[in-house]
Amino acid sequence: MKKIVLMASLSVLCATGVLAEPPAVSVPQKQKQAVILKNLDFKTVMMAFYQHKIRHVVIPELDAEKVQYVGSEADDIDTVLIFYPAEKYTNAAGEERYVLTVSEMGVDKGRKEIIYCGACTVQTDVYLFSKTVQGQYQLVSQSVGENSWASSGYNISPYEPKAIVRQLKLIGPKVKGYIEEDESGLQGYSTTILSIAPFDERPELKMDQIAEIRADDGATGADDTYAFEGQYRFLNSVHDGLYDIEIKYQGTQRADESRKIVPMNETRVYHYNAKQQKYIQVK
Repeated sequence: MKKIVLMASLSVLCATGVLAEPPAVSVPQKQKQAVILKNLDFKTVMMAFYQHKIRHVVIPELDAEKVQYVGSEADDIDTVLIFYPAEKYTNAAGEERYVLTVSEMGVDKGRKEIIYCGACTVQTDVYLFSKTVQGQYQLVSQSVGENSWASSGYNISPYEPKAIVRQLKLIGPKVKGYIEEDESGLQGYSTTILSIAPFDERPELKMDQIAEIRADDGATGADDTYAFEGQYRFLNSVHDGLYDIEIKYQGTQRADESRKIVPMNETRVYHYNAKQQKYIQVK
């Protein structure tokens, strides 16, 4: 997607004694759940959030691209954790914030290669920070574990902070959000999913898959095929702090029961539900 900059491998971390150092994190006694980092560099972030997952691995492909990474393991599969440096942005209130990401990809340790495949998934942890008056960085929101952002295993840099910041838009009177149109295809079918991640600074940053906005099966070789497209827009009306979304569809679709190709000409409306942290179709 974009060129990845800077380099540091696990061997460098070991050589410099980083793994023996405690994470540069402070947690105030009155706010035991607060996570505060001295800075947002590779060493500090990896030791703060991934210290017990770090493994030794060398991937020449990543070294050649000057990528910052460490080895790891997930569900008995060898992986690498790829670090993408923080990018500054302003929230809807005009306050400075910082977003950084860490992506986990499968590797073949024997061949020292990244594993690329259509069935593979890259999981990306997303972290948002504010800067304290002392010049440190306090964790505001994060998308980790089951809330990590998933993407195709063919892309080594699915969610670089610079790309995320470019896609931030006002999705409510006082909230910015990341908007994504994720295209995928398999065996002649193609689809595009509209997803939104509100940067509302709740502790959990969730990516919400709202609706399919494009789809077709024109490459399947079938005699009868369908294709539809939905144009979406944010309305002026608001629910739970975010603008309502309207999607107007045109084209053809396959009927659920008969499987016949039928016209598709409809409008759907979605309202945000803050309790569920997702958009709900209401019309």
